[in-house]
Amino acid sequence: MAPKGEKILEWTDQMELAFIHIMLDKLKRSRTTSWKQRDWDEMTVEMGKQFPDEQLCPRKIKDKSRD
Repeated sequence: MAPKGEKILEWTDQMELAFIHIMLDKLKRSRTTSWKQRDWDEMTVEMGKQFPDEQLCPRKIKDKSRD
């Protein structure tokens, strides 16, 4: 359940594919999937550049990685 007042994000196939590419790039550079908050912030910024109309935050990005 989304926190009160927070828009529920519907992930499109394009968004999922972009997110997978961003995570793969991060994995190649860091050689780990144990990312810190700074890493999630960077991935959120990158997703925001590709999908500026979506309300993205590090928590939504991190939660999606667990789906």
